[in-house]
Amino acid sequence: VAAMTRGDVAVRPPVKVVWPEPEIMKPADAASSPPEKIWYFHGLPLYKGNYPAFYDVSDMPGTKILQDNYEALRTEILDFYENHRSKLPEQNVPYAYTDPGWLAMTLYAFGFKHRERCADLPVLDSVVRQIPNAVCVTVSVLKPHTRIHAHTGSTSAVVRTHVPIYIPGAYPACGIRVGGYGRGWDDGEIFGLEMARRHYAWNNTDEARIALIVDTIKDEYAANGENIAARCVALLGMQKVSSRFPFTKKFPRPLLDFIHWGGGLTVQAMLKYQRLRGDTWLRVKHPPKPTPAAAPPLNDAKGDLRARLGQTREACLSW
Repeated sequence: VAAMTRGDVAVRPPVKVVWPEPEIMKPADAASSPPEKIWYFHGLPLYKGNYPAFYDVSDMPGTKILQDNYEALRTEILDFYENHRSKLPEQNVPYAYTDPGWLAMTLYAFGFKHRERCADLPVLDSVVRQIPNAVCVTVSVLKPHTRIHAHTGSTSAVVRTHVPIYIPGAYPACGIRVGGYGRGWDDGEIFGLEMARRHYAWNNTDEARIALIVDTIKDEYAANGENIAARCVALLGMQKVSSRFPFTKKFPRPLLDFIHWGGGLTVQAMLKYQRLRGDTWLRVKHPPKPTPAAAPPLNDAKGDLRARLGQTREACLSW
């Protein structure tokens, strides 16, 4: 780049970063047949599947629900941030590092509900409960001049949807990068990303960036939704343990897989117990079950029984 001269000082113009254009697909188009084996993150290897970095989520049922209620959601979240921002906790990442400036208030996490936070945001609570296959809901805030570490999500079985609430600057001053592709947010534009791919976000403006994040199980895995949610919770627990006791990262892969499987069964039992109590919010949309044949009316059943008994009696007498 040619230098420009200002007085006696040679000044180089700022270099504009140009990210490659990502391939954007609808979740249904990205699904393979048969579906990919579900990937869970507990150490290497990283996700190497075929799902794209970003998704066009315009056809997802949850997108329409979020769009129809966007202004109400935006008003409530901005009011909460203005008057109760002290309730927003630092993002509780299950790693050895922290990301100062990244606030994240999770209302729902893989079948578990945070009642106090839902009470603080009743409109959001009522809206997201309508979304089929939704498993996690988080209000995410990046303070001014914040950049978070690159990280991955828990599984490849989920589409992460971003709903911009307040965007203080255009890309690249404020943006997100997923798997080598970057983009920004536009007010009101809802988009999806593949959280199994490494991603990070930044905010180089003087105001906070606020977004609503909704995780939804992909349709091809929806029938197994409760098991996926349970295994993700178990995985988060494993990551917390490995951050506190690093030697556990050296466990053999088969042992880690066994711990993950056993932990998932334990959490799944907890979710089933919650459902029995009517205390779970997880509403996974299963394929419709066939309608059982209607039982005959009681009077018809009695008449049929009498007829059969009569036939039996006549047969016995004739014999």
